Amino acid sequence: MQLSKRMQMIADMVKPADCIADIGTDHGYIPIWLAENEITDRVIAADVKKGPLSRAQKHVTEHGLQDRIQLRLGDGLSVLSPGEADCIIIAGMGGLLMIQILSESPEIVEQTDEMILSPQSDIDAVRRYLHHIGFQIESEDMTEEDGKYYTVMRCRRGKDIIYNPEDYLYGRKLIEGCHPVLCSYLEHKMQKSQEIIRQLTGKDTEKSKKRIEELKQETTQISAAIHRMKGACLQ
Repeated sequence: MQLSKRMQMIADMVKPADCIADIGTDHGYIPIWLAENEITDRVIAADVKKGPLSRAQKHVTEHGLQDRIQLRLGDGLSVLSPGEADCIIIAGMGGLLMIQILSESPEIVEQTDEMILSPQSDIDAVRRYLHHIGFQIESEDMTEEDGKYYTVMRCRRGKDIIYNPEDYLYGRKLIEGCHPVLCSYLEHKMQKSQEIIRQLTGKDTEKSKKRIEELKQETTQISAAIHRMKGACLQ
C-alpha cells in the first residue's frame, strides 16, 4: 500500500501495538498499511458514513486483510469499548470537530494511553485541549502536499511542560526541532499577514483597525517562533 505524503506521515507516527483504532478511516488506507507492515495485530477502522466505509471494505478485501481489520459504522469514539484500542488515530477533519469527538467519549479517552491526531484547522485549540485532559504532546511532524500544510502529533497521557502562545499555535516540538516545513510555513504566513496589513493601512473603519491589530499580534507570535527556531538551528 503506497500512501500519500500526509498519510505516510501519520502512519509513521504509530508505534507497534496490539490494537489500533482509526476514526474517520475514509478509504481505509492507513489501517491497511499498518497491518501490512506488521505495526499491529488488529485494526478497528471506523467511519460515520456508509460510503467511505464501503470503499474501505473493498480495499481491505482486495488486500486480504479481513481477519485483521474490522470495519465499524458509527459516530466518533462510540464504536469503541473502553480500553479496547491501545492507540487511537483521528485525522482528516477540523480541530473543533476532533475536540468534540474526544469530549463526547471521556470514558474511552480516559482508558487510552496514546493518540495520533492530525487536525486540519484550529490546531492550537487541539493542543490546548490535550493539555486540559491530561495528555502531553510527545512528538510532532509536518509536511506540505499539493500546496497545503499538514501537522500530526503523537500524544501520551501525562503532564506536559508549560507552553508559550506560539507553542500552541505552531507546535513546541516543531519549533525546538527547527522543522524545515514549519520554517517555510511561518515565512509564508508572515508575508501574507504583512501584505494584508499594508492593504488595510489607511482604511479608517473599526473592522479594518481590529483586523490590523489581530494581524500585528499574529506577526509578533510568528516572529517569536522564528527567533526560537533560529536559536535552535544554531545549537
